Amino acid sequence: MDRDYDSRKIKGVFFDLYGTIFIYGDMDAAWAAWFDATYEGLKARGLEADVDTLDDECEGFFSRDFQPGPTQKSMTVYEARMESLCRRVGLKLKRAEITAVAEAGLAAWHRYLHFDEKIFGVLKALKGQKALALISNFDHPPHIDKLMEDYALGRFFEQVIVSSAVGVWKPDPGIFKLALEKTGLKPGEVMYVGDSEKDDVAGARAAGMYPLLIRRGNQPVRLDYTRRMPQPEARQAAQPLAVISELTGIFKYL
Repeated sequence: MDRDYDSRKIKGVFFDLYGTIFIYGDMDAAWAAWFDATYEGLKARGLEADVDTLDDECEGFFSRDFQPGPTQKSMTVYEARMESLCRRVGLKLKRAEITAVAEAGLAAWHRYLHFDEKIFGVLKALKGQKALALISNFDHPPHIDKLMEDYALGRFFEQVIVSSAVGVWKPDPGIFKLALEKTGLKPGEVMYVGDSEKDDVAGARAAGMYPLLIRRGNQPVRLDYTRRMPQPEARQAAQPLAVISELTGIFKYL
């Protein structure tokens, strides 16, 4: 616990999305489902490359360095990655087809994540008492918009900030500072809740916030399509205000 921490000064609580509000399940199965849906979607639209070739091209799909090209500016980052994948395997698709394949893959992947319904009680208790914001690293903002609607979460958050929409990704403190600007709060007035030591704890600390780390288990989570086994997240110099095992644990610090 930080020696200077005073819960009475906290005016806002900001949340991460994946790993925090949505709990990771069997992510090996999730990525297999993503690949299968992507392969079937491309095959139905004329893909001639075999499954092994596509598998090679998908390795590290989301984590490889990537900048959308001039013809991809109107696409989300995820759609641009998908369009580039198509070109690498000799397939040219229309924008609507790219979107359809991309979203089918996301839908298949998302079936292996579990919504933590405890968030409703937490947000209901905080709404009107604290400013609420969501900060998520994600390459396809329409997917986040749909989740906000499907799970009735949008009514709680004053701001929903998605990395690829604003061009800044956690742990860059810039994305946290953007949330501060939009809510009119100072860094020392905000608690941030997330599951990643690197992206959430270190990023929030760098922005001057008080991070709570939610840790439901110690197993490394596979966060991209890859053949490699996930490695435990490297320990960061930044320390959380505290570690909680469930979302309701935040009230101990408010």
